[in-house]
Amino acid sequence: MPGDTADHEDQAAVLHALYDDRNRSAGVLGMISDLLTGIGVRIEDQGGEGITEVIDEAAAYVQDSAGRRPEWARTVLPAI
Repeated sequence: MPGDTADHEDQAAVLHALYDDRNRSAGVLGMISDLLTGIGVRIEDQGGEGITEVIDEAAAYVQDSAGRRPEWARTVLPAI
């Protein structure tokens, strides 16, 4: 049912688990970003600096672009 507060709370909790702006590494997307960064560090240690840059960009995209969308959705969810 539209406007069901309980549904919105459950959905907001899922969105919060995906991305937490206050603790970026705590959410799923933050963990993925951290994982990508770690992979980039290992690749750089093996001499793959060019590849590391691409992986770092992917990590930043996950954190900044993809992460902010669930956060935005969570903030506007109660309005629907």
